[in-house]
Amino acid sequence: MKNNKNLILLVVIGLIIIGSLTLLLIFNPLKPAGPEGEETGIAPPEATGNVGDLIDALDKEIQDEMNLVYEEDDAELIISDNEAINNFGQSADDAGL
Repeated sequence: MKNNKNLILLVVIGLIIIGSLTLLLIFNPLKPAGPEGEETGIAPPEATGNVGDLIDALDKEIQDEMNLVYEEDDAELIISDNEAINNFGQSADDAGL
């Protein structure tokens, strides 16, 4: 008899937890991941009906996207890494290896 009461209590507590989580998600939905309110600054192409204009606009949009992706200057990191590797090699040569 006691096991039956424990099982009923666990089922009721589980249903209360599931109901609470459901209500929480209904009244406070999850926000999508990613930056909020940040615009990329890329304007949509003007609709002219000309296929050549469409291709030019898409090409410009691709170039703008690539500029946004690669706007960080990684050249400094590459140069500093290259210098560190060269210095390491030189120290090994000086040690007589």
